[in-house]
This record gives sequence, C-alpha cells and structure tokens, in this order.
Amino acid sequence: MEKGDKYTRKIKAVRKLKGLTQQDMADRLGFHDVREYGRLENGEKRLTVDLMEQVAQVFEMTLLELLGFNEYAVLQGRGGDESGARGDNELVLALRARIRHLEGEVEFLRKQLEQR
Repeated sequence: MEKGDKYTRKIKAVRKLKGLTQQDMADRLGFHDVREYGRLENGEKRLTVDLMEQVAQVFEMTLLELLGFNEYAVLQGRGGDESGARGDNELVLALRARIRHLEGEVEFLRKQLEQR
C-alpha cells in the first residue's frame, strides 16, 4: 500500500502526469530541500489548504480540480472524479463556502476603498 492519504496521492499522481520531479516541486514551492517535499508526498508532513492551493497553482489547476482529480479516470480516458465519495463532496462544499465568504469580504473591502 502506498504511503500518504488520498490527497497526497493525488498530488503525486498529478506531479508524475505533468512530468515534474520532486525537486521541481520543491523548487517551485520554496522548500529548502527535496526531502522536505518528499515527506509531504509520503504523508509525513502536514498538508494544509494553503499548501494545496500552492500545489494546484504549480500544476496550473484550481484547488477544486486538484481535489477532484482521479488518476484512474484520467488513465482510462474519462477525466474528472466519478467516485462520489462523501468525504470529497463535503470538503468541496466546505471549500466552496469558504470561497463565497472570501468573495463577500473582497466585495466589502472594495466598497470600503471606494468610499475613501
């Protein structure tokens, strides 16, 4: 069985499909050494939403695309996540709610700046 959780496995799968090495990722994410990045892929380093957003940017994907990535579907030519896993859906819903909240804050701050 592979080390790491389903999200670190997704990151590793996309990295390989994009033709990137662990050293490429370490460099692009600002890790001091490739072993630190390797610990991320192996599930030994804590994966945060902010770090996942940075990884998604390196892959030129949105965070939602990365979270929904299904390497088996891609390899079979279907793309997308067809698993319907409840945990993934709950995370996606929570992230969408966070995005809506942040969009509201941005709009509020824009209005505040316009009033100055």
